[in-house]
Amino acid sequence: MQKQLLITTLITCMILPIKLPGIAQEITQFPGVNNIKFDKIQSISAEVDRNVKLEKAILQNSPGYKNFVNSSKYAQYYYNKIDLNGDKKPEIIVHLVGSYFCGTGGCNTLIFQTVGDNYRLISRMTVTRLPIIVTPQKTAGWHNLIIYSAGGGAKPNYHVLKFNGKEYPRSPYLGEEIKPNATITGKALMIDAMQCLRSDRCDNPGIILKP
Repeated sequence: MQKQLLITTLITCMILPIKLPGIAQEITQFPGVNNIKFDKIQSISAEVDRNVKLEKAILQNSPGYKNFVNSSKYAQYYYNKIDLNGDKKPEIIVHLVGSYFCGTGGCNTLIFQTVGDNYRLISRMTVTRLPIIVTPQKTAGWHNLIIYSAGGGAKPNYHVLKFNGKEYPRSPYLGEEIKPNATITGKALMIDAMQCLRSDRCDNPGIILKP
């Protein structure tokens, strides 16, 4: 009986540290602005598998990148697949990180629509920062997005970006500011990338984008 209890205790001690509850809290810590609250947010990590067709689409829509970079300046990209317009086909939201795609105000985010086996660019956004939150609310049949913006001399805040029938606004600053004390719900994408970009701890450094 004592031997069985000892074995059970040892197993429990081995298992408990693996849960790492502190890391989960760190990953889901969003930048605090204007007492904005986050309620029932589903945190989603970025995809980790290289997507060759997606890279081709990114490069086709970033023609200057090839002449800008060398092996020491390669950008990284993070992405998630999510159905934004309810057609049962996932769009792809891509956040690009690197000197070609970023400035003091943030980085570029691209949204692609799946067309057969390829991807078509729907929206290009500049000066974006993570998190990117897909909300339950829709405009013109597409989910609204909430994107954090800061830096470049601008006041930090969250902005809601609404689809206009063709694309999302090309900058968070063209969207509506989230009012103080508001509550945000939805799915926060690329949450592990946010952790990497805001701290020394990084479990997902992104996928290298080679021209």
